[in-house]
Formats: sequence, C-alpha cells, structure tokens
Amino acid sequence: VALNSGITTDSVISNGIFSSSLTLSSVTISEAGNYRCEFRFTQSEVYYSEAALKIRTISTTPNVVPVYSHVNSQLLLTCILASASDDNPNGVTWNHPAGVIGTSVETDSNKHSVFTVSSPTTSSSGSYSCSFTFADGDPVTATFSDVKVELITMLTSGNVYSTGGGTSLTLSCEVKSDTEKIIKWFDGTNEVNGTSNNFANNKISSSLELNVTGQPDAKSYTCRLSLTEFSTTTALVKVLELSRSFQDKTFESPAKVTSLICESDYNDQLPVPTMSWKKGDVAVINNPTEVITTIRNSQGTKYVSTLALTISQSIDGSTYTCLVDYTG
Repeated sequence: VALNSGITTDSVISNGIFSSSLTLSSVTISEAGNYRCEFRFTQSEVYYSEAALKIRTISTTPNVVPVYSHVNSQLLLTCILASASDDNPNGVTWNHPAGVIGTSVETDSNKHSVFTVSSPTTSSSGSYSCSFTFADGDPVTATFSDVKVELITMLTSGNVYSTGGGTSLTLSCEVKSDTEKIIKWFDGTNEVNGTSNNFANNKISSSLELNVTGQPDAKSYTCRLSLTEFSTTTALVKVLELSRSFQDKTFESPAKVTSLICESDYNDQLPVPTMSWKKGDVAVINNPTEVITTIRNSQGTKYVSTLALTISQSIDGSTYTCLVDYTG
C-alpha cells in the first residue's frame, strides 16, 4: 500500500507482542479490496493475515434539508447504493412516519430504491430513512431527516361570480410554511401576472387581482407553489435529450410481450435522474404485466429505463409516458 497523507501505518511492541496498524483517514470507494499484513522474519519465514474491506455509500435525492413537498403532490425519495459489483444488498427497508402509505421500487440488483407517497398529507411530514441489508448482517442507512409536506389552501373557493363590466375581483390562497416561498397563479397552463405574495407568522399568502370585463375572463384559476423556489441555489438551464426506442404498436393476438425503452442523459454536472412511467394519468407500479427496470449504461453517460409489457387482452389506445426528473 502506497503511504500518503491519508494512509499511514503504526507499529508497536508491548509485552513481547508486536502489532502493526494501517489507518485510512478518508475512505473512498477506490480503497475497497483485500488487504494483507505480512510479518517477515527471514526470506522464507513469513506470516500474514488478510482482511476484506468493503465500501458502501448511499446518495440521496433530493439531497437538501429540509425536503419540501405539498399535499396531494407526489412525494418521491430516492436512495442509490454505491458498492462493489459483487456486493449486492439482500433488500431495502424504508422507515417513515406512522400512518404514511407508500410503496418502494428497487432496481439495479436492489442498489436503486425509490419510495413514493402518492397523496401525502401534512401528517406525512417527518423523518424518512432507507436501509440496505446484506448477508453479512452489516446494513447501511441514509436518512431524510426533515421532510415537510405543506398544505396550500384556496381561500376563495368554489364558484366565484362577477357581473362583468370591469368589476374588480380578488382571489386568495395561502400556505402554512416555516420558510418563504413563491406562489404563482395560472389560468389553465398560462401563468398570470399581477399577483402579490406576503410571508408572515409562518404563513405565505397570495392574491390575484382580476378586472372582469366579460365572458373571456370566465376561467379556472389555480394557485401553485413554485417548487423550484424550494432550493436556495441558482437555477442553471441545461439542454437535455430524451430518446425513446418505441413507436405506436398494434397487436393482432393476445399474450404479446414488448419493451418500451427510455434513455436520459447523465454526467457529473447533473443530479442522478429519477425515471418513472405513467399509463395515461396513472403511475405505473411494478406488477405481473408491467415491469420497470432502470440501470446506468456501461459508459456511465445515460440512465436507461425499460418498461416490459405483457399484452394479454385487447387494449385500444393505451398511452405510456416516460418521465425523467433531474431536480426532485
């Protein structure tokens, strides 16, 4: 072993016993392997002892504290284990606040685990953790110490009526929160300007002033938390390519099997993407006829998600969508 500032040895004789130690002060995945200590008395008289050093680390997404989500907006937590290729965990266990109903999906030989809470409530807030278990009985754990699920409330709810003719109308909504964030307003998919936000007493309030002139102003308005505001880092715009290797398919007989494949770019400047699938508007969760696997390609440049379908009945117009989330 080459000695440097991070790897040192120490030898001592005490009560007729000679001992030697090797210290690695900052362990990385490259230090994993078999280590051998040799005691050499003569050229031919050598005694040795061996030990295997295994390095196991977990990366998490989102990697921020606290993790913010809001009621009825899907909460996704991801743990990815880095270990030797032959050091695969037996399984993954998730711990979460009492009463939380969630599902976990494991891929890449149990090294990639995604925990999903489809419809979180404020009581879903708390501490979450993932624990990878191994045959040697030495698990590794990562913790999301502070997950906050916030409730956004439309104060002006139900049907709101106006007589038109230039009538002024105010719509209001609020969020209970311990940090300041931005609330945005939309009519359909279009963002509406002219809003105001106020943060006080652990509450964010926002209002939208409308000048109702007639039927063109009869729309559905939505107030929404701007999720990108949860991070205090500067947003960088990156151009990412998403490719698919499937086209519209028609099957003439039942029990056909096909695979839909989706690839997403990856490099050291990007967070690890979370890849998922939807059938129509419903999230696909592994089942006997829809099986999802996600791996990183051998070059390390892409994440590849495969949805294997078993078509056992006539399906007319089923639409599958691949979703890639780089930000959490």
